[in-house]
Amino acid sequence: MPLVPAVKITVPQVPPEFVVRAELCADLDTGAAADLSLVCAPAGYGKTLLLADWARTSAAVDTAWVGLDRDDNDPSRLWASIVAAIASCPSVPPDSRLNEPWARPLGALPEFVAELVGALHALPHPLRLILDDVHELVDADALHGLQIFTRIKPATVQLVLASRLDPPLSLPRLRLAGRLRELRAAQLCFTRNQAAALIEKSGLHLTEQQVEVLHRRTGGWAAGLRLAALGMGKSTDFDTFLAQFSGADRCVADYLVGETLSGLPGDVQEFLRVISVSNPVPTGLAAELLGTGRGRQHA
Repeated sequence: MPLVPAVKITVPQVPPEFVVRAELCADLDTGAAADLSLVCAPAGYGKTLLLADWARTSAAVDTAWVGLDRDDNDPSRLWASIVAAIASCPSVPPDSRLNEPWARPLGALPEFVAELVGALHALPHPLRLILDDVHELVDADALHGLQIFTRIKPATVQLVLASRLDPPLSLPRLRLAGRLRELRAAQLCFTRNQAAALIEKSGLHLTEQQVEVLHRRTGGWAAGLRLAALGMGKSTDFDTFLAQFSGADRCVADYLVGETLSGLPGDVQEFLRVISVSNPVPTGLAAELLGTGRGRQHA
C-alpha cells in the first residue's frame, strides 16, 4: 500500500481567532451512539476547524484523522490513509493487525474492508475516525468501499464525515433508523455573539450596531465574517465598509471562485456562466441557453 504523508493524517491546528463552539462539540459527542455523524455545509462554514477543535479538546477517545483530496479516488490510497491514521492512535497496541503490511489486493474490496473491520473489533479501546472533505470522493469503488465500511464497522468506532455535499451512502436509510447524526449549515452559522467574539479575536472593536449589521449581511457565514474582518482591518471607516460589504466584494468573490467554482467540471462551469443572465432560471430556458439537452440535466 502507498506511503501516506504525515500532514494528511494529522489533526489541523486551529488559528488564534478561532471561536470555540461548545454546543456543537456537545452534539458531536452525542453522535458516538450513531453509525455515522455527518457535518455537511457549503464552503466556509467552519467544518474542518470545528472538527479539529473537537478532536483536540475532547480526550474521551483517540481520534484518527484523514484529510481527503482528489487523489483519494484511488481506493488503494484512500484505504492506506485510513489504516495509517487509525494505526497512529496511541491506544492501538503495537501487535495490532493494523501495524502489519496489508497484502490483500484492493480488487477484492469487500474482503479487504471486512479484514480491516476485524482488526478494529480487536482494539481494546473505542476510537473516532474523522474523514474531512468527503465531497472529493467521486470514484464508484472508493464510495462503495466507504459504504461497506459504514454498514459493517464496529460500534466502538465513531465515523464522522465532513462534506460540502451529501455523500451517496444511503443516508435516508440511516436517518430513518435513527443511526445518523447531522450538523448542517443552519447549526454551523455563527450567532450574533459568536460573530462579535470572532471580530474581537481578529483585533477589531465594533459597536453592537456594527456587529448586528455585519452578522445580518453575512448570515453568520464564518468565511464571510473572517473576510469582512480582514477588510475592516484595512479600513478607516467601518460604517462605510459595512454598508458596501456584500458577495460582490473582491475578497468574497475570490474566495467563492477559488473554493467553489474552480473545482466544478468544465461543463457545469459553462452552464453556470450562461444561466447567470437570468434569475430564476426555468429548465426550458437553461436548455435553450446551452443549445443542448444538457440544460435539463443540470437545472
